[in-house]
Amino acid sequence: MSDSVFDPREYAYKAGFAADYMRGLIRSPKFLVGEVFQVKINVTSLKKSPGQSSEQVSELLFGEEIIIYEILNGWAWGQSQTDGYVGYVSMDHISCKLQENTHEVTALRAFVYKQPDIKAATITCLSMASQLSITHSKGLFAYIENLGWIFEKSIRTLGGVESDFVSVAQKFTGTPYLWGGRSSFGIDCSGLVQLSLRRVGVLCPRDTDQQASSVGSPINHEITKLLRGDLIYVNGHVAIIVDPHTILHANAFHMSVELESLEGFLSRLKQDNIHITQMRRPSLPSH
Repeated sequence: MSDSVFDPREYAYKAGFAADYMRGLIRSPKFLVGEVFQVKINVTSLKKSPGQSSEQVSELLFGEEIIIYEILNGWAWGQSQTDGYVGYVSMDHISCKLQENTHEVTALRAFVYKQPDIKAATITCLSMASQLSITHSKGLFAYIENLGWIFEKSIRTLGGVESDFVSVAQKFTGTPYLWGGRSSFGIDCSGLVQLSLRRVGVLCPRDTDQQASSVGSPINHEITKLLRGDLIYVNGHVAIIVDPHTILHANAFHMSVELESLEGFLSRLKQDNIHITQMRRPSLPSH
């Protein structure tokens, strides 16, 4: 057995112990089953190491679940049940008291109110793809268990999908760029692709290198023949083809999600001596 073949971003193991599902795959003195926790704030950081100053590698949204294997000094180490990403999350932001999710937020962002009234005080603001436990509705609002009221047109029953992931991605235009970001408050390039594909029923990994080796199928023809929804990968970055002349990407050049001419993008890559490493076409379900 060789531990080196398992990506620590995707498999929960570290010195001293490993997740029970890795039993028989690696050597470890201890295998742990872990305990499921749920995110209880609108968005929380998933960190590379424990501590507030550590690098953010991803984010978890309200209602998403994470299996926790270790808790130490207020930080929990575990694996997201949404995309399998492994990291550290603050114990202040998660709870072992689980609620069954029934709906998800489909609006880019949606306020939660103390009362079913647009004039009522707000409690928080949730990002697209947040998971909700809805218990009942009143008028134009639905009640999120143990939280508050959300405009019913901003949510949808789990399992509902959009027809065009590029249109979903375009809703994020103007959203600030954030390293490791995975919400409409701040997002990175691979997070934009992941969240948008999820809305059409396609699950994909978190990081660009993971996506570039697994999403859909590779494209070998000329870049001028790419279609809407095709993905262009360079080292550490991904852009979405909107039309033959336009891309959409969350990027640190503009520090936001922006539409940009394909010609301008390619020119900048050439200027910086950056090469395209992969072009892929997602396998989209027929609706």
